[in-house]
Amino acid sequence: KLDEGLLSAIKKSFITLTSSEIKNPLLEAMDVNGFMESNNEAYDSFKPAYDYLNSIFN
Repeated sequence: KLDEGLLSAIKKSFITLTSSEIKNPLLEAMDVNGFMESNNEAYDSFKPAYDYLNSIFN
């Protein structure tokens, strides 16, 4: 399970990104609204993308 601080940071960045006018296909694919509604379901759907991003930056 994601660390609460990390989860909070991700939510904030999602809110920032989705409130901008830029449409990001990756965010749309991750279903941001679903992510906001349920941490557990969102974690399951977000985990592959999270791991992928981690592998790029680490």
